[in-house]
Amino acid sequence: MHILLPVIIDIFNDTLSASFFPTSWKYAIRTSATVLDDFRPISILPALSKALEFVVHQQVYKYLNDNILFDSYLSGYHT
Repeated sequence: MHILLPVIIDIFNDTLSASFFPTSWKYAIRTSATVLDDFRPISILPALSKALEFVVHQQVYKYLNDNILFDSYLSGYHT
């Protein structure tokens, strides 16, 4: 992991500084439930896509929270 982490960090930094999300990270593999037909399909996204999404979420949330930019009436999806 200590070998791959600097490479992943460089990819994330380059992606964010260029405001570019790689097209290949936008594609998902769809699976569907085999037991019941009323389940929605599940989309499996690339791991790097999910990791970048997590990093961006953490940074945006911290910025909004530190600068008191959340609406006081916001109650749902505030994590």
